[in-house]
Amino acid sequence: MKSKEKFADEFLNQVSAKPLSDITIKGLCDESGLSRKTFYNNFDSFADLMNFTNIYVNRYVWSAFSKNSQKANTLTDIIKIFPVALYENRDKLKVMYTSDLRGRWLKYLHDKYHDWAMENVFKDYHSDKMPKEMACFIFCQSLISALDYWISSPIPDKPEIFSQYLLTIMATAPFDIPKL
Repeated sequence: MKSKEKFADEFLNQVSAKPLSDITIKGLCDESGLSRKTFYNNFDSFADLMNFTNIYVNRYVWSAFSKNSQKANTLTDIIKIFPVALYENRDKLKVMYTSDLRGRWLKYLHDKYHDWAMENVFKDYHSDKMPKEMACFIFCQSLISALDYWISSPIPDKPEIFSQYLLTIMATAPFDIPKL
């Protein structure tokens, strides 16, 4: 394991157990067995480590998603494939969704997957009812919120079950929710 990944793993370990404000570079170095010099050879700052951690955790998901989405012909196929990659990495993802990293993580996900959705899902979207950008934003936020709920659950449903929930969300217009 490379030093960057070792620091990221130790960072995830610590942030799952204590507030972000209690984590120090010294503590990360002590627990990882790596020196401060090694830390600063890999990162410019603590914030740089946090940014890398987003990329590091997402790398496994994005790799599995990219590989499998090439085999998919429809959005439905992708929705059936994507939760498997997430489920396989749920321990790291749960830390990202339930710790002090949550806000940064959600922004990172939205930025990353919004761009993908604009290029792939909404490429040919045209509607008089809603602008393309708004439709893509709502789509991404809906998926990210559903994933947040799922991964944050004490015992997440199996990917096959969760895929069906996602398909239901995608088939339900935002205003089809029952009126109070």
